[in-house]
This record gives sequence, C-alpha cells and structure tokens, in this order.
Amino acid sequence: MKLFTGVLVCLPVFDEICRRSANFMRSCMVHNTNVVQSVANYGILFGRSESPVGRNVLYCMRRFNAVLSDILSEEFDALVWKHATKDISDEQEQSASLLKECITGQCLNSTRDF
Repeated sequence: MKLFTGVLVCLPVFDEICRRSANFMRSCMVHNTNVVQSVANYGILFGRSESPVGRNVLYCMRRFNAVLSDILSEEFDALVWKHATKDISDEQEQSASLLKECITGQCLNSTRDF
C-alpha cells in the first residue's frame, strides 16, 4: 500500500478521511457564524471525549502523533503526508518513481529503438 502512495500521489483512504475531518474541524473553529465557532471550540477545547468533534481531534492527534496546534494548523496536510510516507524506503521510492514513469508512458518512449 505504501508503494501505491508514491505512485498514485494519493493518501491511504483512512488517512484521507482523518485529514478531511481535521480540515473540517479547523474550518468550523474559524467559521464566520458564532454558533458554529462556539460549538466547535467547546467540543474541541472543553468537551473532548464527550463530544464527537473532540473525539475526532483526539483520534487525529493520536494517529499522527501530533498536538492540538498541529491538527489545527494550515500545515496539517504536510504532517499527514509525512505520516503516510514515513515507512517508504529509498528503494521503494525509486521503484514507485519508475513504476509511475512506466504508467504515464515516459518509460516506453525512452526505450524504443525503432
């Protein structure tokens, strides 16, 4: 699965769900409607395990080994990608790059001697 992450340039499904959930929570915390802001802030900062929003944030913190400020920062997507690619070796990265070139047709064009 890690090889596909490098080839397809997409996150594993569960990491993508967590990323979207955290981005949604962050957008709620800065929403222009006071009610939305208040509910999100309470759930994340005070309700925590008693609130679905708070539980989602706690889960994301555990999954990505992050603190609340990481989850709520604009750089969170980079943290998720770092997590998704952390176990990819240099050899796997090179294999993924070669496979990606072959899939896109670049590999075939460079090997033709007709």
